[in-house]
Amino acid sequence: MDLVQALQKTIDENIPLSGALGARVASYDGQLLTIDLPLPPNVNHKNTAFGGSLYCAAVLSAWGLLYIKLLEVCEDGVIVIFDGQIHYHKPVTREFVSVCEISDQLAWDKFVKIYRRMGKARLKINSDVFCEGGLCASFNGEFVVQKE
Repeated sequence: MDLVQALQKTIDENIPLSGALGARVASYDGQLLTIDLPLPPNVNHKNTAFGGSLYCAAVLSAWGLLYIKLLEVCEDGVIVIFDGQIHYHKPVTREFVSVCEISDQLAWDKFVKIYRRMGKARLKINSDVFCEGGLCASFNGEFVVQKE
């Protein structure tokens, strides 16, 4: 099973909301994780995506990337969001994607080192939501991972 399939299976089995959102792991290229979402299950009264759905999509791609990156370094643990903020730039009017990548390699290396030594670590992760190629929302979050 590749990393995309492993993540999709984990999301399907452990995050029921992802099914209601229609979230599908589209791709992972070693750096960038992309999750596709349809508009219909996420629509609001204005026929645009509900802000809460966009927040969930952004958190899901950040959480998912952290999950995959931990698998790549042969680690696992309980991943939880500690803090998160989102900025909505423009309405989402069609299917949309949430994308995430670890842009600070030094921060990632420090995170892994602390996690292996302490069994718990924090990492700040950003993700973005796009619709028709345009940036619609930006998420900044902090995640905590702890050994089970």
